[in-house]
Amino acid sequence: KQISVPVRVQGLESVRLIAVGAFHNLALQEDGTLWAWGNNEYGQLGTGDTQPRSQPIPVQGLSDLTLVDIAAGGWHSTALTDEGEMIKKGKKFSEEGDYLANDEEKKDERYPQGSKPDEEPLFPVG
Repeated sequence: KQISVPVRVQGLESVRLIAVGAFHNLALQEDGTLWAWGNNEYGQLGTGDTQPRSQPIPVQGLSDLTLVDIAAGGWHSTALTDEGEMIKKGKKFSEEGDYLANDEEKKDERYPQGSKPDEEPLFPVG
């Protein structure tokens, strides 16, 4: 359902950061939990499946981490931890930074602090 007038997203309180992708959204709450909703074709919501969500749902596999920043791209989501690790969920990239055409694997990618998978800054997405 497309809505052309801003509305309050139900189920979220004390939101610290919002990130907006092409067809999905992320919200990092003050308590450190990350929530996602929208299109999930490539697993970018981090829910362990590819079902779209019209309401926010917690992102899985982050409860033991302290998140300090979030970003959303076209078909992927990223979170940055307080230790400098980046976690990426959703569509995978080639070494050149392009989306992979045959991306069947829905596994999280994790980059430790200081790693550079393609010699570009780790966190910016687009």
